[in-house]
Amino acid sequence: VLLPALEEAIFRLPTRWLRRRAWWALSSVLFSAAHYIAQPFPDAAFVALFFFGLAQCWLYGKTGRLWCPILNHCLFNLTNVVLVLLIPQ
Repeated sequence: VLLPALEEAIFRLPTRWLRRRAWWALSSVLFSAAHYIAQPFPDAAFVALFFFGLAQCWLYGKTGRLWCPILNHCLFNLTNVVLVLLIPQ
């Protein structure tokens, strides 16, 4: 819960001041790059996380509340953990 909250604060709060969709793209690229090395399939993960970052920016822009993308990020992480635990290696 703490890490998604910190990440969302770092990558989404500047959109409040800049209010430009160009920041959404830059924020999403930075978000993807921050997760690049930790992924088993980094190129595919970069693209997927870029679109996840865009969705997070949209959600924050639409609601104006940071807790919405934080909750969404937590649910996203929870879904990934459950899938990793359920799918046999």
